Amino acid sequence: MLISLSLVEIEKCDEPAVPFRKEFKRVAWPVYKEMRSEVIRGFLQIPRIYNTELFFGRFAMQARENLDRSLLQLRTGASLDSPS
Repeated sequence: MLISLSLVEIEKCDEPAVPFRKEFKRVAWPVYKEMRSEVIRGFLQIPRIYNTELFFGRFAMQARENLDRSLLQLRTGASLDSPS
C-alpha cells in the first residue's frame, strides 16, 4: 500500500493513511507512528524507488514528495485515532 500511496495526487495523499491506520488499530499510536516513519525513511533512502524508466520518469518525484509529506505529517500531526 505504501508504494501505491506514493502515486496518489498530493490533494489525496492524506486519505489512504486512514484505512492503513485502521489495519494496524491494535498497535498503539506512538509505536505505529515510529514504525511507519521508519518504513517511509527506508523508502526515501532508496536511490530509485521505481526501476522502470516509465515509472521513474512519471512518478518518482511525486512519490518522494508524498513520502516526505507523509513523514512530516507523522512528525507533526495528530493521531489518526482522534475523531476528525
